[in-house]
Amino acid sequence: MIFMKKPYLLFAACVVLAPVLISSNNGVAEDQNLDRTGAPGSSPSCNTTTCHTSGSFSPTTVVELLELPDLVPAVSYIPGNQYRVRVTINAGMGTPSTYGFQATAIFVSDASNAGVFSNPGPSVQLEAVGSRHIAEHSMDSPNNFFLVDWTAPEAGGGPVSFYCSGVASNNSNTDSGDGFDGFTISYPEAAGTNLSEKVSINPIVIITNPGQASITSLEGGLLRAYDISGKMLFENTVLAGEQNQFSIISGIIIFQLIAETQVYSIKQFVP
Repeated sequence: MIFMKKPYLLFAACVVLAPVLISSNNGVAEDQNLDRTGAPGSSPSCNTTTCHTSGSFSPTTVVELLELPDLVPAVSYIPGNQYRVRVTINAGMGTPSTYGFQATAIFVSDASNAGVFSNPGPSVQLEAVGSRHIAEHSMDSPNNFFLVDWTAPEAGGGPVSFYCSGVASNNSNTDSGDGFDGFTISYPEAAGTNLSEKVSINPIVIITNPGQASITSLEGGLLRAYDISGKMLFENTVLAGEQNQFSIISGIIIFQLIAETQVYSIKQFVP
């Protein structure tokens, strides 16, 4: 089971920032030696300082842990396995000029570094602030997503959380007109009896017909569907107990519900 909160849960963290991060073209960790991920012990995030005040955008930030090589969203981590972390900042409204981010992954138990970041994608760099490992943007990026690989820690560490704070920026080099959103998600270690008990309780009920999926969720939240390559097919807000009808392609589909405190995923074949 994955535990998630926006943006206050003290687990792993990723932060995507606008003027303060964006004004730091090389990333706020490199330029200012600051951790603004929102993780325990970090500096105040950009929405609580004067660096990124409200503006023309209302972004939402999402962090996903993807299995390699298929890029299917993970529901837990296997110790020692390598994954791809995808950070996406959706503008909500308006057309931002640039995006930025800062992220970290820590153990829930003691807030120490969990796993290892590697292979930063375009406009991404790896830094450290004190003892905390950081992934962040390396330059102003017109793209709203960032990629970095993450190798899971050895067995026995327990749940790992990613803290993420994101900003969509107008790139005006001032402290106004941007938008901030923070996101935190936690992944359990794929071992032990507790995990099997939790995974068996899934609130998503799906009935499929050719090209159609009837979905009822016992919990409200954000419902997403992905194809087997990891491409998002749709994203809709659903209410608890409400039946929803969706047109969808044929094949193996991964349905994911981001609820208030947990994330559920289920694979199902659509004829």
